[in-house]
Amino acid sequence: MNRKVRSGKKTIVFQVKVALDSIDYIGQSKRAFRSQGIKGIHSYKQKKNTFSDCQNFVKWVRQHYQITALQQLSPEHYHAYFAFMQEKGCGEGHMSNVETSLRLLQVAMENQWNVTFCPEKRLFSGQSKLQIRNRSYTDKEIELIEENCSEDVRKAVQLMSNLGLRLKEVVNLRGKHFTKKNGEYYLEITDGAGVTKGGRFRKIIVQPQFKEALQNDLFWLGKDEYLVAVTANTVSSGVRRACLKAGIHQDGRGCHGFRHSYARRRFQELANAEQKDMMARILENRLKNRKADYGIISATQKQLYKETVVVMNQVHSELGHGENRWALALVYLQD
Repeated sequence: MNRKVRSGKKTIVFQVKVALDSIDYIGQSKRAFRSQGIKGIHSYKQKKNTFSDCQNFVKWVRQHYQITALQQLSPEHYHAYFAFMQEKGCGEGHMSNVETSLRLLQVAMENQWNVTFCPEKRLFSGQSKLQIRNRSYTDKEIELIEENCSEDVRKAVQLMSNLGLRLKEVVNLRGKHFTKKNGEYYLEITDGAGVTKGGRFRKIIVQPQFKEALQNDLFWLGKDEYLVAVTANTVSSGVRRACLKAGIHQDGRGCHGFRHSYARRRFQELANAEQKDMMARILENRLKNRKADYGIISATQKQLYKETVVVMNQVHSELGHGENRWALALVYLQD
């Protein structure tokens, strides 16, 4: 039987894979890379979505412009593709996601060939796809949930609401991730690979209201033993059942709502009255698509602005996020 001999020439889709592989930093701290000004891919989900978006883009460009190599891409193709997506009726949130993927492809292309095809300014704001609403649980709701779930699920709820951790991070925690210094307990993850999202490091001081409960759990725990001995799915199901028993409407909050509760409570603990007022002003500016410091003119107000940003960045750091993330401030701190 005669078989077709494949050409050694790499297809444009394969070129996308090679390019994205070059910025694959999965398991390494996203925050550490950002501090060095390095952009890349830090999760399997992000890589899958980015490859899918870029593959669709280059296939479309190949069909309509006969482009066969990434180095041939230009801003013309970029604009034309999004015009096509708009004609198809794609939502702005989806197009914003696709734009993020294409800009990651450009990062890889700049590294390898010093080629740019994305315009300097984004076409779509990511703000439109954010769920800007208060997704936090109240202290009373958290108390009722803890009363109506199993011991392991209760531990997970306490870790999420008192340390701002994601569900999948909570079930990865071991005794070795906690340290005691001068009578204080710290969650200290220096190598987050396989523990935190994107392998990000984390350092959080355990607040007084959670110190005793955590101390009791850690007393019997070995360094390599897990704090929560059940899966993420079990925790999620347990929280859902507890809410049903307690008559609490989750309204899409899920387990991520505990992380929102932590962020709001932590900002209230760290900020003074003036800083809280300034944060409300900053978020109002961002909601109106203004710069965060819009209308802040006097030297006194500028100093207060800087101090407020320091507090916000402290909360973001404890959540595992980078500095000056205004979109995230709208998600986690806007009432």
